[in-house]
Amino acid sequence: MTARTANSEERARMWPVVAGAYKGYAGYQEKTSREIPLVILSES
Repeated sequence: MTARTANSEERARMWPVVAGAYKGYAGYQEKTSREIPLVILSES
């Protein structure tokens, strides 16, 4: 697997999906000033 951080466009599209599926993520993001990165995995 290869891992990379989602770019801003990918994150904008994917964050609502991730936060909707894993309720704790949205709350965690609200409690911190840093942006929580999303990591995209792909087969090498």
